[in-house]
Amino acid sequence: MTGKATGINVAEFEPEDYYEDEDGLESPSVRRLYWRAIQTLLIALGIQTVAGLSPSMVESYYSQRLYLFIPWLLSIGNQKFVTSLAEVFFLIIISIFVLWGVWSAIKAYQGRAPLRDSLKVIFLYIIWTASVLFIVFKLLWGLNYQRQPLAEVAGFEPRYARTEDLDEIGNYIANGIRVSSGNLLKQGLAGQVKSAVSPDREPDTLVAMAKTLELGFKATDIFSRFEPWTFGSPKLLESSPLIRFLGIRSFYLPFTGEISVQKGLTQLDLPFALARAMAYQRGFAREDEVNMVAFLVCINSSDELVRYSGFIHGAKVLKALERAGIANYIDGLGNDSTDLIRQRDAEAAWSLGGVASSFVDGLFNLHLRINRVAQGTKSVDGDVDLIVSYFLADKGRLRKEQVKAPPSGAE
Repeated sequence: MTGKATGINVAEFEPEDYYEDEDGLESPSVRRLYWRAIQTLLIALGIQTVAGLSPSMVESYYSQRLYLFIPWLLSIGNQKFVTSLAEVFFLIIISIFVLWGVWSAIKAYQGRAPLRDSLKVIFLYIIWTASVLFIVFKLLWGLNYQRQPLAEVAGFEPRYARTEDLDEIGNYIANGIRVSSGNLLKQGLAGQVKSAVSPDREPDTLVAMAKTLELGFKATDIFSRFEPWTFGSPKLLESSPLIRFLGIRSFYLPFTGEISVQKGLTQLDLPFALARAMAYQRGFAREDEVNMVAFLVCINSSDELVRYSGFIHGAKVLKALERAGIANYIDGLGNDSTDLIRQRDAEAAWSLGGVASSFVDGLFNLHLRINRVAQGTKSVDGDVDLIVSYFLADKGRLRKEQVKAPPSGAE
C-alpha cells in the first residue's frame, strides 16, 4: 500500500523495523510513519473543512454533476459479478487484520517480538488504513455530507403551519395507509405483507423492485434530475444473518458503488429499505433526507405494496402530530394497519436495547459526527419536519396525489 499523499511506501518497512531497539527507544522511522499517517488523516479532514465552507459549490459541481458519474462508472464493473463486492471488500479488510493479529500473537509467543510492539504495528496500519479509506470515502461519496440541505435546494424550508394545514397532511398520510391496505386486501396481497419473498424468487424480486422505485424517483418532482442516470442493480447479502443481528437492512458502499440488501426482509420492509439505499446511491447523505427521499419515492410509486411501505413509514408523522395534539390518526387506520404499526414500534424498542444494535448505533453516531452531522443518529427522526415542510410548501401536492377513501369494510 503506497501513501502517495505522503511519499511513504509502507511496504518498504519490515515488521522488525517497528520494534524497539535495545535501549528501549522507538525507531525514528516508526515515529515518522505515525506522523505521516496522522498527516494523511488531517488532509482528509482538511478536504472536508474546505468543502464545508461552500455547500453551494459542493452542491453544484460535486453532488449534482461530478458525483453522479462515480456510481455510474462503478456500476459498469460491479455488475459483472453476481456476488456482492461489498461483502468481499469487508472480508478482505477484516481478514488482513485478523491474520496479522494471529501472526503477531504467534511471534510474541515464540519470543521473536514483544507483544506490545506487535500491537503498535497493528495500530499503525489501522491508522494508515483509516486515513487512506477516509480520503477515498470523501472523494467517492462523503462530500455529499457537505452539500446544501435538500429543503434549501428544492425550496421547502420550514415555515409556519396552521393546525388545519397539519391536520390536512395527517389525513393525507392516514388516508394513504387506509387505501393502500384496502387495495392490497382486494388484490389478495394483504396476507403477504408480513412474509418474506421465497428464496428462489428473491433475486429477481429485488431487481424488479429497484426498477419500480426508479419510476418512483422519476414521478417525484424534486428528483427529476436523476432521470437520465441508470445505476447498477442491488445485490443480496450472503452474510444476512450477521447483518440482521446487527440491525442493518440495506446499505450503499461507495468503494464498490453497490447497493446491498439483507436477505429475508418482509415484503413490507423491502421497498423502503431498498429506497433508502437508492437515495444514498444518488448522493443523499444526511439521514433525515434519506428517509424523506425514500418516503416520497415509495408513495409516488404505481405499485400498491411499495406505496403502502412508504405510507407506513409516514406513520411517524402521524405519531408526531398526535403528540402535538392535532388529532388521533393511528386508531382510525383499520385494525391491520394499526396493529402493524404498533408491532413495529415494539420491535424497534426491543432492538434498541440489544447489545449489538447499540454498538452499531454508537459506531454510526460516531461516523455521522465525524462527517459533521451535529445531531448524529438523532437526525434519523428529522424527516418528520422535512415531510411536513415538503407538503406545506405546495399543498397542491396533497390534492394532486390525494387518494380516495377505501370502500366500506375494506379492512
